[in-house]
Amino acid sequence: MEEIKISGGTREEVLEKVRSELGPDAVIRQLRKTSGNGVRFWATGYEVIASRPAITIPEPDLQARLNRRVAQLSRRSMEPDGEPLAKTILPAGLAARFAQGQQRSGEETIAAARLLEKLGILPSHARWISGHSSSFPGHTKPRDLAEEMQIVRESLADYWHSLARRVERAEVGTRVLIGAPGSGKTTALCKWMTDEVFIRRRPSRAWRLDGHLPNTARMLDLQCELLGVRVDRVWGKIDGDDDSLRFVDLPGVQTDDPAALTALIAQVRQFPKPQTYLVLNMAYDLGLLLAQAKFFSKLPLSGLIITHVDEEKRWSKCWNLVLATQLPVAYIAGGQQIPGEFRHAAPEALFDALLASEQDLLD
Repeated sequence: MEEIKISGGTREEVLEKVRSELGPDAVIRQLRKTSGNGVRFWATGYEVIASRPAITIPEPDLQARLNRRVAQLSRRSMEPDGEPLAKTILPAGLAARFAQGQQRSGEETIAAARLLEKLGILPSHARWISGHSSSFPGHTKPRDLAEEMQIVRESLADYWHSLARRVERAEVGTRVLIGAPGSGKTTALCKWMTDEVFIRRRPSRAWRLDGHLPNTARMLDLQCELLGVRVDRVWGKIDGDDDSLRFVDLPGVQTDDPAALTALIAQVRQFPKPQTYLVLNMAYDLGLLLAQAKFFSKLPLSGLIITHVDEEKRWSKCWNLVLATQLPVAYIAGGQQIPGEFRHAAPEALFDALLASEQDLLD
């Protein structure tokens, strides 16, 4: 992964250099103020370490390879020596499992959904995927596994986007990040705010508020200082002409503390047009993540933010969370550095990542 160090007198100057060197999708890995001798105090400029995106979500090329292979096999469909489709378009281990699944013709679940179950999708979710894709508009009986998997991919992406439309707002409200301690809320907020301020040049404000416990996340104050963003410790009235993006950081709430959850719900209600995102740590066990999602479901959530994606290869967790909560994943984040990796979650890319993860699971 290529990293470069860039210095300049202003944030704008440094940003232009980063875009020139690495393009508009560059990831800011470190941002700090500097002086002539490199000491942070009495700062006279900025120094950035940046790179191209490095979250290991495979590009959506697996499905393209499947489709190309289907076209080749269609042209050879009359050849007597043509190989079975499952053996030619899938890795050996997964093809063998598919062949076994084909023999169970009496089962209600389609073969593609059974394959996804082998990759970590919960059985109840696999059955739902089977029924949903079978009733997908324009659905016709697929000729082979590739077509069946393509239908599943399209139907899940369509479902994801329908969830996003259900929770989206016409106006940008107050962005509130909630979750259990250790989920990476404050780090995700710092990454998100840095992307908006430094890359997109949108004015922002932040609040580090106490809740049922004091909020001791001082890293937010330090990041706001670097970005030139105002951070407040007490929520106050917002001026009508203030069009700044609003980010709110609150203390984490343990899932065995219903009183703290009740206090959190009351606190979120005071914010104008709150957009509340549940932050979940992908490195945690799926059972724990589902329990956290259920606990915080009493709040009107706008979506999920999945952190620590660089520490986990089982992308089935993301899909199980989407199907269990009926919420879209808004962003995914990786790495401990601020700002580091932070990007929009695309259902097509996450589905392809799920398929690509099978080799690690089979080894």
